[in-house]
Amino acid sequence: MRVIAGVLRHRRLKEVPSDVTKSTKDRVKESMFNALTPCAQYGHVLDLFAGSGALGIEALSRGSKQVVFIEKNLEPFRVLKDNIKTLNIETHCVCLQQDALHYIANTNNRFDLIIIDPPYGTIDLTHLLACIVNKKTLDTHGRIIVLTDNKTALIYPEMLSLIKQKSMGLTLVSHIEWSDNHG
Repeated sequence: MRVIAGVLRHRRLKEVPSDVTKSTKDRVKESMFNALTPCAQYGHVLDLFAGSGALGIEALSRGSKQVVFIEKNLEPFRVLKDNIKTLNIETHCVCLQQDALHYIANTNNRFDLIIIDPPYGTIDLTHLLACIVNKKTLDTHGRIIVLTDNKTALIYPEMLSLIKQKSMGLTLVSHIEWSDNHG
């Protein structure tokens, strides 16, 4: 696994050696981030279910300023911390070993980009998105990217709008923003 583009381009990342997480394929990552160009407009990123940190690290490489990584499982959390240290990007990263819903429920931070890439079929995405809306964790002009298996019907609160969706093999990438009537 590697960083696709930006200042860390071609740098290798350690993968989590277990079934606790899944690695996002390079072509999915590339397509996802190409749709965000320029990535620098998404300065503050939240990477939920971070695993090895590959998606948040890609955002940093492409111009984001800071990433908060949330990963509750110890083995992937250790790999995440190791990847950040190896790339010497600690000053741009906050790593928290905790549950994603717990973090959303207890934070007052707002993010320009929220990446949600849980192990497929393991969490209630509808509930998670509702929590993000209720806490206003997404900034006014921000975006949420949700990666699911392509059989999952993504249901999101009416305050959010699906702006782009792309199926790539087994993965469905959904780009979501505030709807015009979010108040």
